[in-house]
Amino acid sequence: MQILERSRLQFALPLLSECRNGHDGKLNNPARATGQSERKTMKNTLRSAAIVCLLTSDLALAAVIDFEQINMTVPYEGMVISNQFEPYYGVRFRRNATGSPYPVIARVGAPLTAFDRNSSAPGDTPTDAYTNLIGNFMLTDTVGDQGGGASEQLILEYVSPVSRASGYILDIDGSETVYVVAYSDTNGVDLLTNLIFTAGQAGTGDGVATFWQIARPTKEIRRVDIHNNGHNVGYDLFDSDYAPINSPPQLTLRTYPGLVLQGTVGHRYQIDYADRLDVSGGNTNWHTLTSNLFLPTPSYLYFDTNGVGSQRFYRAGALP
Repeated sequence: MQILERSRLQFALPLLSECRNGHDGKLNNPARATGQSERKTMKNTLRSAAIVCLLTSDLALAAVIDFEQINMTVPYEGMVISNQFEPYYGVRFRRNATGSPYPVIARVGAPLTAFDRNSSAPGDTPTDAYTNLIGNFMLTDTVGDQGGGASEQLILEYVSPVSRASGYILDIDGSETVYVVAYSDTNGVDLLTNLIFTAGQAGTGDGVATFWQIARPTKEIRRVDIHNNGHNVGYDLFDSDYAPINSPPQLTLRTYPGLVLQGTVGHRYQIDYADRLDVSGGNTNWHTLTSNLFLPTPSYLYFDTNGVGSQRFYRAGALP
């Protein structure tokens, strides 16, 4: 039976590094586009240690909802939006209204679904400065005239609290006023803060996309209401700092001793280890690491996953 000291063993180093970068700007898939992936595999043989490591980075997942694609399909005008974005963006959409309980998709251009223009430009069309930003689709309360009042609003409910929520409201003009209100509960009782946008203010206007944002020092926003006061407007590019609960954790680096066992294919072998080696007295206290190893190849790499951070000695022998 051959005895090997850990520092004199041959080890292999499989190293897999994967990095996924978030995608800036408009995302085309509510399944959270991750941009380009870089994969590199390195294999080396070391004499000092075996390192088996998966290096992962937290996914830089942008939370922008742009409505250009929904569940990997192109939406259509009048499409009802409710919980389609919940699995990946952690938000549900609904309305507090006497008519349709949910908002719908509006396509840029005629026919009118979200808002009209004061000029000869067709309805549902942002000004040229916002054409690229808005894209082809947006959200609106209902098809045609909103026909409601101050009690009707678009409601965003977050499945877990966020500290930042933002978006764009299109076409606040004329005598229109829009309120954006944040709550710390989903029932709309515990008020956190509110924003007021009145036509004529900087950043508002005919066909203009008005940016709004609510930021809190801690993650306490559970609901955001947008009161359009019965006016025809559009919504787009909803964003937050929501992070999925099942986000992959960051793994730590650990070192494992890798033993290269050479023998006869199909024969059974045993590997023992000891924490110290009694060279003079011959009273080494050996412990069985594995006793049922049938060699699959003439040279087989076996990892001692319990040998992290410790000094061990190993021996191997054939069994009948």
